[in-house]
Amino acid sequence: MLDTSGFRENIDLSEVPDYYSSSHLDADSDDIDKNGNAGIKDYLSSILEWTWGYDEVIDYSVNVDDFENGDVYVSLYGQDDFSYKLVNNELDLSLKDIETALLKINSGSDADESNILLDVFANFYKHWKFNTSLSYIFEYSFIKNFLKRSRFKIDNLSDIFNETMQNSANPVLRTYEHDPRLTISVYSKYINTHYKNLIEIGDTEIPFSWYDWANMDILNDFIDLDSKDKPNCKWILNKYLKTEDLEKFEKKFHHKIFNTDRTTALVMDVFTSNSKLIPSNEKELKEQEILDPQEYCIDDNSPFSPGFKSQKVWAFGRPEVCNIHGRSTLFSNSKPPVSINFMDRTNYKILQVFTMNSTSDNFIKNGMLEEFLISEYPTYPHLKNDFMFNHLDYFKLIQDKFQFVSLDTNKQSKKSLKFQVTLSPEDFEFDAQKKISELESNLPNLNRHQVSYLDSLKYSLSLHPADVPKFFKEASKVKDFGHLGHHYDLRFFHGSLPFLEVRTRLNSIVRAWLQFTQFADLNTWIAHGTLYGWLYDGLSFPWDGDHDVQMSIVDLNKLAEFYNQSLIVEDPNVGNGRYFLDCSSSITHRIHGNGNNNIDARFIDVDSGLYIDITGLSVSGDKSSGRFEKIWKGLVDKDKDKNEEEKKKAEEKKKTEDQKKTEDQKKAEEQKKADEKEKTEEQKKADEKKKAEEQKKAEDQKKAEEQKKADEKEKAEEQKKAEDQKKAEEQKKTEDQKKAEEQKKAEGQKKAEEQDKNKLAKRLEIPDYKDPNLIKGVNDLDCKQLLEKEKKEWAEVKGKNKKFPVSREKYLNQKNGEITNIADQKNNYKINKNIKAYNCRNRHFQAFDEISPLRLTYFHGAPAYVPNNIMQFLKTEYNVPSEYSYSVFDRKVFMPETRVWFSEKDLLKDISKLSGFPEQNFAHLSNLEVKHFFEAFADICMTTSQREDEFKFYMEYIYNSFRTTLFRQRELEIEYDTSNSKAHKIDILTKFNAKVNKNNINNLFEPMFKDPFIYKLEEKLWNNMLAKYMINFIELNDKLHELYGNLSTELYETDLAFYSNRYKWLPGDSDFNAMINDDKLGNRQFVLGEKWTNKLFASPPQLFG
Repeated sequence: MLDTSGFRENIDLSEVPDYYSSSHLDADSDDIDKNGNAGIKDYLSSILEWTWGYDEVIDYSVNVDDFENGDVYVSLYGQDDFSYKLVNNELDLSLKDIETALLKINSGSDADESNILLDVFANFYKHWKFNTSLSYIFEYSFIKNFLKRSRFKIDNLSDIFNETMQNSANPVLRTYEHDPRLTISVYSKYINTHYKNLIEIGDTEIPFSWYDWANMDILNDFIDLDSKDKPNCKWILNKYLKTEDLEKFEKKFHHKIFNTDRTTALVMDVFTSNSKLIPSNEKELKEQEILDPQEYCIDDNSPFSPGFKSQKVWAFGRPEVCNIHGRSTLFSNSKPPVSINFMDRTNYKILQVFTMNSTSDNFIKNGMLEEFLISEYPTYPHLKNDFMFNHLDYFKLIQDKFQFVSLDTNKQSKKSLKFQVTLSPEDFEFDAQKKISELESNLPNLNRHQVSYLDSLKYSLSLHPADVPKFFKEASKVKDFGHLGHHYDLRFFHGSLPFLEVRTRLNSIVRAWLQFTQFADLNTWIAHGTLYGWLYDGLSFPWDGDHDVQMSIVDLNKLAEFYNQSLIVEDPNVGNGRYFLDCSSSITHRIHGNGNNNIDARFIDVDSGLYIDITGLSVSGDKSSGRFEKIWKGLVDKDKDKNEEEKKKAEEKKKTEDQKKTEDQKKAEEQKKADEKEKTEEQKKADEKKKAEEQKKAEDQKKAEEQKKADEKEKAEEQKKAEDQKKAEEQKKTEDQKKAEEQKKAEGQKKAEEQDKNKLAKRLEIPDYKDPNLIKGVNDLDCKQLLEKEKKEWAEVKGKNKKFPVSREKYLNQKNGEITNIADQKNNYKINKNIKAYNCRNRHFQAFDEISPLRLTYFHGAPAYVPNNIMQFLKTEYNVPSEYSYSVFDRKVFMPETRVWFSEKDLLKDISKLSGFPEQNFAHLSNLEVKHFFEAFADICMTTSQREDEFKFYMEYIYNSFRTTLFRQRELEIEYDTSNSKAHKIDILTKFNAKVNKNNINNLFEPMFKDPFIYKLEEKLWNNMLAKYMINFIELNDKLHELYGNLSTELYETDLAFYSNRYKWLPGDSDFNAMINDDKLGNRQFVLGEKWTNKLFASPPQLFG
């Protein structure tokens, strides 16, 4: 069916008498004529009943007795999923405004006059949902937009800025609706005017207010209330917004304060306030969770306050409560960023402007807007004609003046990205003490970022790993929000967001981060689950709540030194994103420690709190277990082999020497024989005679000696027999002792063999690498040693009679078993540096050659880098299946035909019912079945299925990401091509990148989601069109059904063109298309409509080395 949910949820009922009563909206009205035509006032209730079957508008009544009887009935805006957003400013467009906007979309239409209105609606719907390029349907008007919230007629514009008027109880203008075009215009003009002092001389700082840069619209209606009507802290410091007060405020505002999960909030407020099942002492949340209410909130009903001044975010209420309280904290009690950084895509530069840290006044009160109007509004201060804020023109004023904030003054930003980026092992080690000395030697020339960074390094080094406090705070304690709060930064949490807006904002965040790091000349690459999602289709998983990226520790420190605590502003020619960059205060700690800080930095969307997790990889003192054991053991084996080789050489040397000695001895004996032969015969005879006489004498003597020996032998045998008997007795006595000693020796040997690798590593002949960030007596202590030190200091200060805190002792004893001891840290560091194993603080290790060189790809259509060999650690971390195929994982489905993941397998059941082929056939669809699949998908988008909205999202998701996912599939084919050389494959991918970035613009990949701000503007136009035009809804539904059918056909035909090498990557560039579509290039792992198998992910692609 036609998507009229936006129309229904945004109707302005302020003109309907007593609009909180349903009596004026009769469900049986006959005001729709036979053709389905009606005017808004006549067909309101009937069109709702006809389309959705609900007739209640709003009713806060709740029968409490029904709760207690177990029969719950609540009438709250009808059914929650289809409830109204009664937003008066959603329907404030005139017919002229609408027609002006529609002309931009429908110029050149050749439709029949009778069908032109239907065509206009259908064309705009297609533009809204399926065109993600950056364009504005409305200009920002000074009168219609900025002054719309003025409290009374303005004749003289200076009254807005008059100090006396501003300080009165009833100022002319307290608030304005947030629009980034206004902010960019005013700030760009101010920077251009004061450029010399701001940038060239650097002696001026720019005013800053979070009100100008973050969407504070939720506070505007409260601020505009009379002082006596404003809420106070008692109302906001609760788990739920009290229903009776909510009704009062919403009647005044003519719109709902919140819509998401509204039924639960209203029902539970009434239930907890009245139910007898809950003890009275548990009904007040503040008694349980607020020790001091003023720690969180102070009453303040002054004109420019919403009624309360939040001191810090109240994180224990429901999303709508935390939204109001969080925005109030940001509005009244949050420090400004150190600097504002404007990205300039045209020049690949970043303009950094430092902010004043002592003001929170918005540009109505700080003089910036008045200065702008004096210069730009022709009749100032007299209000005569309207004025349009063309923010792109004002931004262009300063683009040519941008000074790139270079981390090295000799470098320039990278206009053309290299396909291959080679890192160095030195990028993964950082000496904080050396950096501190370097900064202190240049202290007078440091900017505010660097001074703050210097202080942060000192603070980090002063902390023991057991005592590092948790830095980032998520919205994890928000009630009734499940686990989703872990994906939002608490400071910028903006309430529960619709699924589509989450996906839209996450898309914008990662594209902005990738562009920012490119302009800042910082190396970063996608990691963890984000990398896993990219592997399949170049996108993140559609259910992921954040993105993960990594940097080397050196680049992470550059990021912290020059950009920490800064506001990053997206180039307004690209989008309207504003992001807060925040680095943790313990950046020198590289081991897991107490586990409080696994994340080093975050890139946070200021209008939602969604973020990118940034982690640094570094050599550390944590143990590189798992697959790195093999690398370490290889070093030990290598050392053993070296010892064996040296032993063998020594044995061969000894053998040679012995052989030479034998030869010399033989020669001497031969010489002696020759000498004896020279004797005369006479001498020989005399000798023989003499010898005979001596021999006779010897024989007589021998006989006497033999007799003597016989006597001695007999005596000796008797003595030996006595000794043997004594020895046997002694051996028997010591047998048990000997066995015990042998057993002890064996156990000692076994223990030695089982020593930890850190002990054994001392034998390795490698340099004695040391962690440069260990400070003696501070962070180089075990927890046990730290405890002993603190006890000693405690006794010296407090005295021996004052007992050391038990909780502290218990904590350090616990952490002593969790945190790697210092001796092992030192040996681990030595080993990890030697084997080039680097880790984040959550103990995810990667080898250097798995990371470097980085290679260029595209993620969400934006240039991005990925590590060299991703399969090793993806398989280790996620057990990635080997086959690129139809996959089912945890109720998630990947279909190669669409190249996207579906978050629910049940989605396919509805398609199966409509398409007629069994669900199990999705694993191998024929060509015809693929065609039917897309057709069925389109049909479901326009039915009354409960999952209609999900199918519409996935149709947009598939269509808008089609070129991105096609390229990823082609990239896979080229990467795993074994028939072409590595050099040729790299050459093709390099040329592809050069073509994509030609003329410094991304002319191939549009974003897969529209800019969030523009999407809401166009949604507003759609609601106004439905409300203010006489349109046949049945015919419009048919027209949109036809649109979805055409899109499904286009998807199928594009698939066919791709698999037949006919796809036009760049229309009009036949040479480029021929190069990418070359049928001799790439190894087809999947062919549409054919049954196939592959083992694509069994091994990594070989591009380098």
